[in-house]
Amino acid sequence: APEDVGPAIDRILKELQLDYVDQVLLHWPSCFDKPPKDSSPGKYPEKWAGTEDPMFPKDKDGNLLHRDVPLSETWSAMCAEKKAGKIRSIGVSNFSKAEIEEMTKGGLEMPAVNQVEAHVFWNQAKLRKEMEELGVAVVAYSPLGNSGFHGEKSGISSDLVAEVSKESSLTPAQVMLNYLINKGFIVIPKSVTPARIDGNANWELKLTEEQMAKLDAAPQKRLTDFPFRPGGKFFFFSEENNLKTITKKLNDGTEMPILGLGTWQSKPKEVEEAVYHAICKTGIRHIDAAQIYGNQDEVGTGVNRALKDTGLKREELWVTSKVWMVDFAPEDVGP
Repeated sequence: APEDVGPAIDRILKELQLDYVDQVLLHWPSCFDKPPKDSSPGKYPEKWAGTEDPMFPKDKDGNLLHRDVPLSETWSAMCAEKKAGKIRSIGVSNFSKAEIEEMTKGGLEMPAVNQVEAHVFWNQAKLRKEMEELGVAVVAYSPLGNSGFHGEKSGISSDLVAEVSKESSLTPAQVMLNYLINKGFIVIPKSVTPARIDGNANWELKLTEEQMAKLDAAPQKRLTDFPFRPGGKFFFFSEENNLKTITKKLNDGTEMPILGLGTWQSKPKEVEEAVYHAICKTGIRHIDAAQIYGNQDEVGTGVNRALKDTGLKREELWVTSKVWMVDFAPEDVGP
C-alpha cells in the first residue's frame, strides 16, 4: 500500500549499504494484503491463516491475498521518495501500457523504464512499440531464456541459437544479448560464475541483418509467467564498442548502462563474489537487485567492497532495486 513505500525504500538503502539508489522499480502491478506487523507465521489472524512467508500473504486455502490500492497512489509515493533524493530514477516492472497510463494519470511523471521478460523467444514486439510511444525504456530480465527453468532445448540451449552462434562466432549467450541490444533493450543477464560474467560482457556486436531476421522468426512463448500477477528501436553498431560503457539516456535525464548483472536466483554466499567480480574484474557498471530475491544485503556488501577496492566514485556505478507488492502503501515506501 502507498504508506509502505517509504519504509521499503529505507530497507533497500540499508540492505545495499548505500546513501541513495540509482533506480527503484515497482516490481509487479499488484498490491498484496500485508499481514499485521506485530504477527508472525503460525500466529497470523484468520484472514492470513495460510501465510508462511509474509512476502506472499495467503488465506487458509492457500490463495494469495490482494489489496485494492490504486497504483497512482503508490506511484505518487515513489515520486516523493525521488524528490527527497533517495532515488535518482524510478520505474516499473511487468507493467502493461494501460497500467502505466492509469498509474500516471493526473500529471504524475512517466516511469523511466519497464523491466520485463524478454529474449529471442519472447521479443516483446508489441510492448516495445507501446513503450517507445510512451518514451519508456525497456529492460530485459531472463535475456538468455532461462533454460534451467524450461528445458534443455529452450532459450540459450535451442537449436536456433546454436545455429546463429556458429555462423557469428559468438557464444549462444552473446547471440541472445546481441539480439536484444540491437532491438534497443537494456539487458541484465544473471550469473555467479566469473567466466560467464566475463563472457556476457566482453564481446562485439556483430549479428547481421540476416541473422537478426532469422532470430525474429523464432516461435514466441513467455517462459516466466508467474501466477501472482492479476490479468499480466532497431539499430546496429558499425564500429567496435565497449558494451560495458554504453549507456541509454532515460526520459528523466539519467543515463543507464545498457548491460548489467542480474542477481535473481543467485544463491547466498555466491552473489557477493559475483557482484564483486563483475565490477572489479569484468568492468560492469550496472547491478540489478531486489528485496524479494533474498540476497540484497550480500549484493550491497559486494558493491561496497568493489567501490572501496577500485576507487570508483559512487556515481560511476548504477544500482537498481525494486519495491515488493506488500509495500505499495505510500507510507511504507521510505522507511
